[in-house]
Amino acid sequence: RAKRADVVMETGSCATRVAFHPDSPSLLLGGCYSGDLIVWDLSGSAGDSSETQIAQISLADTECHREPVTGLTWIADESKALKFISTASDGKLFVWTLNRRKKKLELQKSFLLLAEYLPRERLLNTVGHRAGEGLETGVTCISFSDDFSSQFIVGSESGGVFKCSLESEIPATPSNIRPPNDSDIRHYLSPVTFVFESHRGPVTSVQWSRFHRNGVLTASTDGSMRIYNVLQAAP
Repeated sequence: RAKRADVVMETGSCATRVAFHPDSPSLLLGGCYSGDLIVWDLSGSAGDSSETQIAQISLADTECHREPVTGLTWIADESKALKFISTASDGKLFVWTLNRRKKKLELQKSFLLLAEYLPRERLLNTVGHRAGEGLETGVTCISFSDDFSSQFIVGSESGGVFKCSLESEIPATPSNIRPPNDSDIRHYLSPVTFVFESHRGPVTSVQWSRFHRNGVLTASTDGSMRIYNVLQAAP
């Protein structure tokens, strides 16, 4: 079996992100190009993916990403709940809890990354967006702080780098964002608490330092890597 995978999980579209649970090694998250989210439990698996899948959110569900999933991170929770955050190119960040008894994912919080936080020149250069308020910008990457469990950094397709918080209760009410259907009354929140100087191209990676509580490293297609202090906008 040296050349064979122990378990093979099939997905309905291209898989874009995966993440093991940090404390329960049998739990695995998957995100897809279609926006689907899947949870597998590998304990006792004999290699049959149909036996390992325990929950899924797809385009058939109202509460789902509509573009490729770009980030999946399990969230430490004092209640020991199985909680994670998903990000996607649609600019949405969803916080989920896995209900193992019901075998379903339950949406806890909905965030939207607004392009209004970007400088005007970045708005004008953002593909598919016109300058102005009330427009989303796609999330490309995410990294949580080891010292502040509710705080995280996100990078965006437009080059923006943002410090965010799971505890934010600031409404995000973009005028041109249409919900998946007319009956959808989800309340989107803005997670942004601080805005850094933007890159000149899409941000491809962000990392909150494990060694310096205020240190953040970013990389971009503009040909640069930057080190930011979370207390300062400039790198």
